[in-house]
Amino acid sequence: MHVEIPSGKFRHVRRNVPPGGEFHDCTTCAHVCTKWEVGSVFPTIKDVAERAGVSPSTVSRVIADHPRISRATKERVRAVMRELNYHPNAVARSLVRRRTQTIGVALSRSAEAALANPFFPEVLRGIGSFARQARYSLTLTTATTYDEERQQCMELLTQRRVDGLIVLASRIDDPLVDWLAENGYPFVVLGRVPGREVPHVNNDNTAAARRATEHLLEHGHRHIGFVGGPPDLVVSVDRLEGYKQALEAAGIPVRPEFIVSTDFSYEQSYEAARRLLAPEAAAQHTPPAAVGAVASAAGVERAVAATGAERAGAAAGVERAMAAAEAPAGPSSAERTVAPAMRPDGAQRPTALVAIDDAVALGVLAAARDLGLRVPEDVSVLGFNDSPVCPHVAPPLSSVSIPVFEMGVAAARMLCELLEGKPGPAEVILPAELVVRASTGPAPAERPPGLATTLETAAPGPPVAARARGGVAGH
Repeated sequence: MHVEIPSGKFRHVRRNVPPGGEFHDCTTCAHVCTKWEVGSVFPTIKDVAERAGVSPSTVSRVIADHPRISRATKERVRAVMRELNYHPNAVARSLVRRRTQTIGVALSRSAEAALANPFFPEVLRGIGSFARQARYSLTLTTATTYDEERQQCMELLTQRRVDGLIVLASRIDDPLVDWLAENGYPFVVLGRVPGREVPHVNNDNTAAARRATEHLLEHGHRHIGFVGGPPDLVVSVDRLEGYKQALEAAGIPVRPEFIVSTDFSYEQSYEAARRLLAPEAAAQHTPPAAVGAVASAAGVERAVAATGAERAGAAAGVERAMAAAEAPAGPSSAERTVAPAMRPDGAQRPTALVAIDDAVALGVLAAARDLGLRVPEDVSVLGFNDSPVCPHVAPPLSSVSIPVFEMGVAAARMLCELLEGKPGPAEVILPAELVVRASTGPAPAERPPGLATTLETAAPGPPVAARARGGVAGH
């Protein structure tokens, strides 16, 4: 029962006392009470101190978990705080401590684009997991341009709305990182930062892409394409470099016409794959928006955000969505035998594609299907990040597994150590592994006798259980 006290003091209401009946001063209460009720003001630290029989400064030290306060005193004061439903004023404490207990996170793209890619929800889950343990809150910034992102981050730090910043993408010549370093603000970058020694959490993206390309070379592929990301992102540069290194080590010339860039979106990935596999068909085609909306946005996001049974259910939903999109758009199934290794324009087409990201790989799979190419019989496809949807698409997608959640944890831990003045590493490199599933197989010319040659008998098999651990890492 709530009783409004004209005096504005906190009062306690006896059990079974009707509204407007007897009440007494909380500070002199000497019997077992029901619960504290708020009159016209919130409880203060002085109310807690008076009730607990200590000074306000002692209550403040208990809130800060000061080691010089005895356990008995801490327990008594905390019991009174719970009884009074007292919560420390976070704004007042931040003014005293000159800290906000808040970490800023720069998504480096719009929320719509970021959350549609399974990488970002997972890394945010890792950051939030450690921040919660360390009693930090998170503030996200989203921007559609680099200038807007830099302005938002500058405002967060100069206005003291956050204590430090985690930047979720590293770029070539990034003015934001330059400004952060030159002004001495605590920050951590996810990815390698060229030309600067700044705190960062990274994976060896070059080695990861090299290992992925070597896997295709080991299966006899000699015509391997690369579907990359924006060229100003370090991850795009590093993974492209690994792809080139693997080809050069195998004595295979790098063919510029086999390399395309995308913005990580389903639509651009779909069109890029069609340009590589059949440029004449690509010029006359518009990508089906429905598949992209289902597979690369809603379904992927639900599968990444969920855990346990929820994740399994979400992944099953993605599988159903992908299966529903399996209707062929090219020749009839009776006409589709093993596709020739030549494109319609007479040029050699790639027999395998390395996609910089699993979301990109989904667009590649759809393009191959719509062109009447079977995966992996006619073209092998390999992605990055081993997203939760990879085992559930058709065929199950081979991918380089990156410890994305652990990257978020490591970045948050590194920033918190900086904020607390604790010594810690300036660089953390996390490993990765190649997960082989049914989307990669022998090159068409190298296929062993007896393999299916028509679509009707080439049903996708179960995921390959073996994992090739190469000691590499990725985005």
